[in-house]
Amino acid sequence: MFDMIETLVRGLRGMAQQHDLFTQLLQTADYMRTFSSRRQEIENQLRLRMEEAEANLSTMREENEALRVELAEAKSREESTAGRLHEAEGEAARLRDEVSQLRTEVSNEKKQKEDLQLRLDVQKEELEREFAVEREELAADYQQKWMIRLSLGIAAA
Repeated sequence: MFDMIETLVRGLRGMAQQHDLFTQLLQTADYMRTFSSRRQEIENQLRLRMEEAEANLSTMREENEALRVELAEAKSREESTAGRLHEAEGEAARLRDEVSQLRTEVSNEKKQKEDLQLRLDVQKEELEREFAVEREELAADYQQKWMIRLSLGIAAA
């Protein structure tokens, strides 16, 4: 009977060990199922993030291409503006030279005008002196003729 009890206890212990192993196996299966489920969720999230990233990448590529076109247009405008600026600088230099020449001409003409005015003033003074001398001579001549007429008129009378 003792053997039977011992066998029964051994059987119960074996069953308890099997129960523990089975419980551990169930826990491991639950962990694996949870791990697998969690991993699938993570994969789904990563897939969604990858799709979003691809969509963003596509949008960024389109924006990048638009920016490249805009940059090319800006460079073209810059080159055109640089060309016009170069032309304008050349025109400004030409105009500065022309203004300088005109100033020189105006200065020369002003000097000539001043010289001419000075000569005219000298000639005017000379003519006024000559006129004054002639007037005095005419006045003296008139006076002399008047005196002669008076003396002849008195003598004839």
